This record gives sequence, structure tokens and C-alpha cells, in this order.
Amino acid sequence: DDDDACASRAAEILVIYGLASSVPQLLVGAFLGRVCDRRGARPVLALASLGLAVNCAAFVPFVLYDWPYWTAYAAAGVSGLSGCYTAVVAATFAYATRAAAARPEDYAPLSGDDALASDAAPATDAPATGGFRGIWVSLTISVVVAPGAAGVAAQAVGDAAVFAAAAFAALLAVAWIAFLLPPDVVTDSPQKAKRGDVVHGLKLLAKPGTRSVAIAWALLAANNVGCGNVAIQYLGTRMSTSLVGIYISGLGASAFLGNLVMEPLVGSFIKDTFRRDLWLARFGPLASMCTFLGFALVPVGPLIFSLLIFPFVVGAADAATRAVLVATQSGVDSGAALGGLGAVETLAALVTPVWLGILYSRMAAEGRPAETWYPLVGTAAIAAAILLFTPPYPAAKTAATTTPEAVLAEGAIA
Repeated sequence: DDDDACASRAAEILVIYGLASSVPQLLVGAFLGRVCDRRGARPVLALASLGLAVNCAAFVPFVLYDWPYWTAYAAAGVSGLSGCYTAVVAATFAYATRAAAARPEDYAPLSGDDALASDAAPATDAPATGGFRGIWVSLTISVVVAPGAAGVAAQAVGDAAVFAAAAFAALLAVAWIAFLLPPDVVTDSPQKAKRGDVVHGLKLLAKPGTRSVAIAWALLAANNVGCGNVAIQYLGTRMSTSLVGIYISGLGASAFLGNLVMEPLVGSFIKDTFRRDLWLARFGPLASMCTFLGFALVPVGPLIFSLLIFPFVVGAADAATRAVLVATQSGVDSGAALGGLGAVETLAALVTPVWLGILYSRMAAEGRPAETWYPLVGTAAIAAAILLFTPPYPAAKTAATTTPEAVLAEGAIA
């Protein structure tokens, strides 16, 4: 029908828009990583926030004066050159990591990460990993509030006003970073800086004991990154703008609560930190698979809100997966491994929206948009199987107890 034809055309435009942003982002990713290592996270955070402000501001005349699409693509390119949202997330983790190195008693990630600690900080090969949940909780707060508020505001005052407000919020973030955010500890040692190299990080991801979580996360990250625009288009064919925004906020709220509840809930049954995080990481692709299967089978309408239960699990699994990855490395390598994981996520942000957008465009043109979700069901199932049957193991264990068979046996006991 007309709605599906419109969604098909919108998906084609979003594929081009996504490429305009993600290709420059991929090109500057390594450079921004070096800046973060040598100058601290604040310049990267400020630049990425400024790029987001420019992108949002450019949509104001695009909406008001019906500017051609190439202007939106150009704005996306500028945002991509600034590192965009991926750079914000990566730099935020780097900043929190260094803050934790300075104050290990705080609730923050990697409190024992020697690769990102100051020279005065004691070295350790057993990095703490629990604080990742605090970062994800703070990030998901914005997902809880912004989509619903933006959807309702767009219906009330128009799209241009919403883009202007978003640009202003990004500029406020730039001012906060420049004048109020305390400086973080940078890595002065060339040897330590080398530890954060992306190529070195990718090599760490390929090591036995680590590669399974890296492969599983690559599949899951590809699903999470790729489904965003398609989900909005899919829901928008049957829902109002405000209702779509409320639904996306519901996803964020569910993930937010999952971050708070799932870790202590699972921890009450599994006392060992690594095994607890591993089981949380396993739950993630299973919940993701159920979500996409629900999108494929449940018609868009009131019943679609029943799927909001699954991000409750996925939100906790995101943080736990990073914690598992760090636990598979020695203290000096954990930062580089996270950098390699960031490169995987950037590649997923480049590739997945393209093929998924093209697939959705074709399925929508044929009146079968719901079938777009089945490939994501399959990749999530593969990720779950990898973590279940070829589990990672922590670096702190001895060779005799770190075989996949030993970890599987421990999981069965748990």
C-alpha cells in the first residue's frame, strides 16, 4: 500500500544518509582514538558534540525551506568527521576508565586498568569490570526521555523546533565539556600508547578465550546498530510520530531498569563475577532474538508494546559483555581490547544499516516489511550459540582451568 511504498523510499534515503555519516566516521576513528590517548577524552567529546549540533542545526532550514537532500547528506558527513555518537560513547568509557584509575574506590569501570592509569597508579593484571553498568545506566537515561519528548514535541510544535532544540542541547554539552568537565589523565608513555592501538586491539580479540565474545558481540552490535532506523520506519507506517517516540522511550526505559535490576538478580544466584557477567552476556542475544521475532510476527499496534520486556535483558547484557571482554585480558591489554571492540562497532555501524536498509526497502515495496526481521533473528541465535557452546574465559585463570570445557562445566554447576 501507500504506507509501505513511502517506507520503501524513506529506507533508501536513510541508507544514503547513513553512509554519508558512517564512512567519514570510519576514516577518522583511528585518529580520534590517538587524540583520546594523547590529549584526553575531552577534545573528542567536544568535537563529537559539536558535530552533532551542526547536524541537527542543518535540519532546521532543511525542514522549513525544503532544502534538497544533499544538504542533509552534507550535514551527516560533517557529523561523521567529528566522530558522531560512536566517538561520544567510546570517549565516555575512556574518560570514566581513567577517572576510575585515579579513584579505584569509586563505582566506575576498569579501576585496575594499568593501560589507562597514571604512572602513580599501581599496576594490576586483574581489572575491575563492574562499573560498566553505571555508564550504561547514564547513557540510557537520555534514551528514556528524548525519543518520547521529541515525538510529542514534533506533533505539537513541528520538526524544525525539535531539531533546533537538539542542536542547542548539543551546544550545551560542548560548553559543559569545555568549561566544567575536569581533565582526565592522559597516557604519556609511548609504550602505553602503543597498547591502545586499534590493530593491537583487534589481535587481542582474536585470541583464544576472547574470540568467542568478540564474534558474538560483533553479531549483536550489528543487529542493535542496524535495526534503529528500520524499526522507526517500520513502526512509523502504522503509528503517529509521538507514539513512535514513546515506544522508543519505552525501549530505553526497559534497558535502564534492566541495568539496575539484572546484575543483582543474577548475582544472587551466581556469586562469581565472571560467571555472572558471562550469563548476562548470554541472555543478551537470546532476548534480542525474541525481540526481532516479535517484530516479525506481532502486527504493529497495541500488542507490539509487549515486546518492551526484552530490552530489560539486553540493556544489562551490553555492559556485561564489555565486562567479560575486559576480564579475558591482562590489565595492560584491556584498554586496547576495548579499542578493538570499538572498531568492530564502527564497522557494524557502516555495514549493517546499508544491507538492512536495502532489504527493508525491497520488502516494503513488495508489501512484506515484517520479513526484514528474520535475518536479525538468525544472527542473534548464532551469537547466543557461540556464547553458550564456546564460552570465553578470564585471563586470571591458569591454563588448566581456562579451557572452554572447564568454563562450560562451571556454567552447568552455576
